[in-house]
Amino acid sequence: MNKLLLIMPLLALTSCASLMPDTAETGQTSTTSVPEVADAQTSAERPVAAPSQFQPARFAGHSQDYIVQSPADKITIQHFVRGMMQEMVMAMQDVNEQTPVAVASFLYLDTDYNTGNMLGNQVAESFMHELHNFGVKVLDYKLTDYIRVTETGDLVHSRNYEELGGTLAARYAVGGTLTKHKDGVMINARMVEFESKVVVASAQSLVPAKIINALMPSVEANTTPLIKGR
Repeated sequence: MNKLLLIMPLLALTSCASLMPDTAETGQTSTTSVPEVADAQTSAERPVAAPSQFQPARFAGHSQDYIVQSPADKITIQHFVRGMMQEMVMAMQDVNEQTPVAVASFLYLDTDYNTGNMLGNQVAESFMHELHNFGVKVLDYKLTDYIRVTETGDLVHSRNYEELGGTLAARYAVGGTLTKHKDGVMINARMVEFESKVVVASAQSLVPAKIINALMPSVEANTTPLIKGR
């Protein structure tokens, strides 16, 4: 009788043990299941491509970035001309890398268009630089066919029309006017086709007086500001 009583608890314990899950296996399964789920979620996720950086208008696919952040004390006329060039290039439908373009001096609007000035010449130089950077074929028509050696320097440019070629192979001209404003100078730029006189692109920009007066004439004795009263 005593043996029977001892056997019955043993059978009960054996049956309970058979019904309980293997703690080692269960623990192993539970620890590996979490990473597996995480891996599944990670594999299901796809990297999102970063949005392409906005780029300003390009002429014929040129990749130079013209949006340049500069400190306020480093801003020059070149920055304003660059902005106008960005505006003009949107309308230059018939101009490509093979279209010859000439740039003329910018003249004050209230003159007889017979006298140039340092500001207008600098604006023209800046436009030549920007046009070239956009891939436009720019003609330097003030270039002579020789280098003139002098005591002060070796010269290849001239403003004497008799030293320059008589034929200008440009199809378009870039020029414009300057208008004095109480806050600076308004630059009116345009590209015009020689044959038809049609304006194919234009832009305007108000350059602050501080930027204008930062230009210094080569003759130091001339200290008159470009904008009187400033």
